[in-house]
Amino acid sequence: MPDGKITISLEAIDEAGNTSVIEENYTVDQSTDKPVIKFSNGKDSTVIKDFDKVNKTQNTFGVETNNKAVFNFTDDDGLEKVTITLLDKEGKPVDASVAENYVQVQENQTGEDRKPENPVVYTFDGSTTALVNYILPKKEGMYKLEVEAVDVEYKNASKCEDAEKVKTYRTSKTTNYIAVSDSNFNIKFNSANIINDECSTQKVETTITGIVTVSDKDKIKSIERYEITQDENGEWGLGSLVSSYKNDATEENPNTITITKDANSSYVQWKEIVPVDKMQEGVKNFRYIATDTTDVSVSIDLKWNVDDTLPELHKNAYTESNADKWLNSTSQTLIYIVRDKESNGYASGIDSVKYSFKNGEKPTEGYFARGASCDE
Repeated sequence: MPDGKITISLEAIDEAGNTSVIEENYTVDQSTDKPVIKFSNGKDSTVIKDFDKVNKTQNTFGVETNNKAVFNFTDDDGLEKVTITLLDKEGKPVDASVAENYVQVQENQTGEDRKPENPVVYTFDGSTTALVNYILPKKEGMYKLEVEAVDVEYKNASKCEDAEKVKTYRTSKTTNYIAVSDSNFNIKFNSANIINDECSTQKVETTITGIVTVSDKDKIKSIERYEITQDENGEWGLGSLVSSYKNDATEENPNTITITKDANSSYVQWKEIVPVDKMQEGVKNFRYIATDTTDVSVSIDLKWNVDDTLPELHKNAYTESNADKWLNSTSQTLIYIVRDKESNGYASGIDSVKYSFKNGEKPTEGYFARGASCDE
């Protein structure tokens, strides 16, 4: 039966010639029978809803390698055609005739005179399954891929009463946000004495350094450090921006993270000097986010444990009563209480208790307790 409204009439006649007629109206709705589009090596707009969600691990492709977007199509009525349109970040179709756009000839294009096209149309003549490897442009940037699949019954939809509605049953469309990048973009730490979860540091000026895995520092759009905070529901997320490098920084908003490129290095070095007044006591969590000029972002997390509160030493009552007094030569027990006081809910804990016993000119030194120090 075709899509749309259908009227079924039944007429019953008995031997005497009496007649009864019943008429029923039905609507054939195949809206759930649309062609199925699957972005096999990426995620469509149901998951990646905009360019902000595109990152190194999601919908990022290469210029030379990993440079195909793979789509699978299925439809039980059979597929008629698939159309893929390449759009720039602003949503405008990319001009395939402009050489600088590096739009590629696709696998379905044949003949000696073949040339890049946009959009690209693939035909299937009723096949119920199809695979398309769309070759991406060899130019860095953020792109949209609009994919439309039409089944073989679409051409009959115009004969139906609700033609325009029925056509929607026969067509599926998806939008896919992707990035093309020519580098294995990543951000790493070199060393920082405040990023070891097991150790603590005093409240001193601290230098944090790392690398970004690009060979040209002009490809870095920004490096930003955000505080990671917990909301009233216990959910962790990005808080306020703490420091940054931006390639468009101004004198009014200068960079607090610097980048350099050594002529003998294949990576860009970054550095942040955190002054004493910015080192808050307690446990703090931060996230560095590096973004390249194609708006691909990668991140690493930093955790610091800052303890600038002095440990406390107390004598018990007996020891206090014997302080600065004459003692006889018999054994004496002196008791002290050592405590590391919390600051902002954090205390690094007592690492060691050292003593010095001076009898005459030469002191005797040792440890009552010594933990596994974070310092070598």
